[in-house]
Amino acid sequence: MPCQPLSSPLRRRFALCIGAASILLFSTVEQGALRAAATGRQASPQPAGAAAALNIIPKPWKAEILPGRFLFTPETALVLEDAWEETAPVAAYLAENLSWRPGTRPAIKDARTAAGQAAGSTIRFSLKAQKADLGDEGYRLRVTPAEVRLEANAAAGLFYGVQTLRQVLQAGADGALSLPCLVVTDRPRFPWRGMLLDCGRHFMSKEFVKRYIDLLAVHKMNRFHWHLTEDQGWRIEIKKFPKLTEIGAWRTDDAGNRYGGFYTQDDIREVVAHARSRHITVVPEIEMPGHSVAALASYPELSCTGGPFEVQTMWGVHKDVFCAGNDGTFAFLEDVLSEVIDLFPSPYIHVGGDEVPKDRWKACWRCQARIKAEGLKDENELQSYFIRRIERFLSSKGRRLIGWDEILEGGLAPGATVQSWRGFDGALAAARSGHDAVVSPVSHAYFDFDLRRLDLRQVYTFEPVPPSLTAEEARRILGGECNMWTEYAPQETIDGKVFPRLLAMAEALWTPARERDFPDFKIRLEAHYPRLEALGVRYGEEARPLTIVPSLNPASGTVTAAVRSSEPGTDIRYTLDGSRPTLASPPYKEPVAIPGSCLFRASAFLAGRPFGQVEERVFAGHRGLGGSVVLSPSFSRRYPAAGQRALADGVRGSIDHRDGAWQGFEGTDVEITVDLQKSIPVRRLACGFLQHASVAVCIPDQVEFFTSEDGKTFRPAGTVWPRVPRKISERVTRDVAVDLEPLRARFVRVRARNSGPCPAGHPLAGSKTWIFADEVIVE
Repeated sequence: MPCQPLSSPLRRRFALCIGAASILLFSTVEQGALRAAATGRQASPQPAGAAAALNIIPKPWKAEILPGRFLFTPETALVLEDAWEETAPVAAYLAENLSWRPGTRPAIKDARTAAGQAAGSTIRFSLKAQKADLGDEGYRLRVTPAEVRLEANAAAGLFYGVQTLRQVLQAGADGALSLPCLVVTDRPRFPWRGMLLDCGRHFMSKEFVKRYIDLLAVHKMNRFHWHLTEDQGWRIEIKKFPKLTEIGAWRTDDAGNRYGGFYTQDDIREVVAHARSRHITVVPEIEMPGHSVAALASYPELSCTGGPFEVQTMWGVHKDVFCAGNDGTFAFLEDVLSEVIDLFPSPYIHVGGDEVPKDRWKACWRCQARIKAEGLKDENELQSYFIRRIERFLSSKGRRLIGWDEILEGGLAPGATVQSWRGFDGALAAARSGHDAVVSPVSHAYFDFDLRRLDLRQVYTFEPVPPSLTAEEARRILGGECNMWTEYAPQETIDGKVFPRLLAMAEALWTPARERDFPDFKIRLEAHYPRLEALGVRYGEEARPLTIVPSLNPASGTVTAAVRSSEPGTDIRYTLDGSRPTLASPPYKEPVAIPGSCLFRASAFLAGRPFGQVEERVFAGHRGLGGSVVLSPSFSRRYPAAGQRALADGVRGSIDHRDGAWQGFEGTDVEITVDLQKSIPVRRLACGFLQHASVAVCIPDQVEFFTSEDGKTFRPAGTVWPRVPRKISERVTRDVAVDLEPLRARFVRVRARNSGPCPAGHPLAGSKTWIFADEVIVE
């Protein structure tokens, strides 16, 4: 759902100052009317039920709307009835984020001095709810015309009640603030409601991290999983090992630029304190034994080979890992973790444990000696030994180990908690063996994924508890997390990937499964978008409902584009000039004839509003369209594109090697011959290639072009050496071309030379590389 900004007068009229940012707060009717005015359509029907009508996300457990309103006045005060040390910070947070006149804040008063206040002028906080079913994070919010009363068993519950209060606060046409009279009784379904932010691959500023903690708090999330170390960067200051940040925090890209950064221990303390004030636990992740090249570049003696190493610029899984046979490795990690423990009060320390290639261990005499000395069966059990040894150390410090589901391999450490990412099997295995689990499967929780693979609806269907677990085993499922990995997501792109999907995850982890309903959620989400806008969130789309399906007529050499929609009732509009489709653009009714080279774009609209991501496809018009293609060898069945004629169908590929337009050839040179069906004048030949070096897709080292009139005798037309650096980390496309003296030809041939195995230092060193081609262009 694209952002549809409100006009400035409307924003001024309905905006309230919310700390450093402002938030828009509307009544249900005013909200719909206002967004209708901004988008030129009628307001959507409101969802049934009190909880739904209040437009709260995540949806509360129980809600009842009562007659009347609580009106704010300049004298309205926040009154602490008990447990002042615990309630005062929550009241201060509300005061900071609630102002009905610029430059003013409501006063915070002790109940013993506020007893004489007039009715209707107080918001009361109490930790004497004495309701066991609320737990430590539940709350009861009661609004009457006389007062607002917020009760909980613990400060976290009050804090979440404040978030609900902020969402139901309403502004009238005259700017007067009020709350609808209501009773909300609410509690979370799961105790672990988290988000991972990968600051290892791309560094995120301290201010950005704190902002995301604030955004999690607004949506009642309570775990911030801070991924701090990676092959591409070490981000946390460790006093005993200064090289970790002098060397490990920085990498040099292919253009020679230095990239990186790290958090000082003072930065860490500031972030942790900020999170604590928002009732969020920061869970640090220090990767081991894999994903550790940045550490090994700093201290190569901790590896199996002794190095040297460079902080990686390539994504993927790297073969160099901590040496499990070296006692110095464990001394180093225990010293690192000792400083981590001093900085983070979290009961849990995440140690990664995922994606550990065993190549170096198999060839390392120290690791093999460890296997023999400890009576281990193989390298999988050596990994289990590694994790168990770290678990014993953490346990001795009063902390619990959590790791990705690979820590199950070779046997699980006694007190370990499993974070299941490769589906739900890790959670099943952990729960059935009496261990706790956090669930964050690629199918529902990987927010780095494209919307085609993981859209809003799919996130909303997330059910953390596998149905085959018994009731007792199900109690071992602590909750879930969404994961924001950042290989291809620098800081400025995070909002558009996380939102609005985080809202679906927040509801999946807070709201009882029986109360969740996607159409109802979508209506509440419409009301929530202005809040995100006011908080400065540059949210992305909800889905990719459209698919563009090109089609080639070989006989005529013409290309058409059909558009399919997965969402019933969509109004599809398209353009051929690369502009963004609007409601004024041509409506899609039937496959569109592609007029030569162009950028075809299509957009879906629901009830007059843009819905989902704009889809696009680049087409190349040229004289070889519809030619018959012969390949030697044939393409890989994994990457067939449109089949045998794909390299003469006019469809160009994007930087995504999985977009369906690229044909892949693994570990071999490739020869492409195109029969143009008749002799034609030719003045230029080109072939499009892709490079995505981190997955071993490389532009060829050499490309030769040939022409022929009879298909038997081919004359050289030119040779090109693209010279694209193999280590380039970005994904790039390139048309490799030769210009010819005008000639006639019926056949053209392209011969591309594979660049050879991945070089040393590549995460897939020694593996075959791929050639990806999308089109042979004849002009």
